[in-house]
This record gives sequence, C-alpha cells and structure tokens, in this order.
Amino acid sequence: EYLWIAAATAMATFFGWEPAKKHFGFTDDDYWIEASDAIGVGAFCVIGAQNGIRAGVPVIAQMLCGVMTATFGGIVRDILVQRPARIFHSYADMYATTAAFGALSYIIARKIGLPPSLRILVGFGAGMGLRIAADTYDIRLPVYDSERSKQSAVSKGDKRHT
Repeated sequence: EYLWIAAATAMATFFGWEPAKKHFGFTDDDYWIEASDAIGVGAFCVIGAQNGIRAGVPVIAQMLCGVMTATFGGIVRDILVQRPARIFHSYADMYATTAAFGALSYIIARKIGLPPSLRILVGFGAGMGLRIAADTYDIRLPVYDSERSKQSAVSKGDKRHT
C-alpha cells in the first residue's frame, strides 16, 4: 500500500503541480512545498515507528525506523539532483531530528496507553510541528566550534557564521 501511495503522490505532483501553480498562483519557492514536506515527515516518522514496533525491535530501533522512513526519500532526491543530502549537513535546518522527535512522541504516546488515533496524531503533530518550526525559524543543530568546521559550513550555505 505504501508503494501505491507513493506512486499516486508522485503522479499527482508530476501532472498536477504546473496546473496548480497557474490556478492558485503558487511559485516553486512557496511555503506550500515546505509544508507538504513537513506533512510527509510527520506521517512517515509515525509509519516507520509503527513498523519498528511490529517488528519487535528495541525502542531506539523503533525510533530509527521512523527516522529512516521519513528521511531516506529525501536523501535519494538530493543525490539524484546532485546536491548534498540535507540531513547530513549542519548548514540545513533540522530534518532528521524532527522525524526522531515525531517517532519518539508516537512511541511514548503508545507506552502511556493513548488510543491509536490519538497517538498517531501526537506523533504526526510533533514531527510535522517541529519540522515547520525548524523551517520557519531556521532551527539548526550546532556545529563543532572550530574555524575549519565553521568555514566548511559557510561554504555549504550556512549563514550563521558569516
């Protein structure tokens, strides 16, 4: 079912984005794109955590299942368009951390006994909310405090050290 969801979403985006831009006045750099990405992070971090739970792996692995499910598509995208994978660099706002937060929120909600629909909303909301906040407020993970690491970050687009 996930393959079908991904295929349908890809087809809708491929064939629908240009008409939507014309009809609604979107541009390619609109917040709409980041908001859609945040929805994906929220949804897929929960789906990954659920699959980790079903597999019976330890909590840390359940959380990592959420992170991998939510972020690996973006890694493939970045590689295909020949740009550095954003989750591996400190010059980009938080991404994988937001998925980890959403997955862990889902796991905790499950542990405390919340009903399935509520724990899904908790995990989804936590992942999506933190992702939107990271994009909106440029929240990033800290960089190692050396001149070389700062110069490297600046060369990759980090504006915190300029």
